[in-house]
Amino acid sequence: MRRKEFSGMQVAGKTWTVYWTTTTHKAVEKLDLAGEKLQETNTEFEKARAKTKKAQQAFERVKQERFDLYVLF
Repeated sequence: MRRKEFSGMQVAGKTWTVYWTTTTHKAVEKLDLAGEKLQETNTEFEKARAKTKKAQQAFERVKQERFDLYVLF
């Protein structure tokens, strides 16, 4: 990330450097927070996906057992 220095410029009573740094810092914090939230969501999704896969496999196993019992009799 390139940092621009504008010493002496005034923006709404603040020097541009302070304003730019503060704004950038807030944006970086929000981006970090969003990244953490995304990682948490992905982890929860993968856990739910694995649980669903196990349930589906168990269902298919029972389904096949019932089919085999019905066909063999």
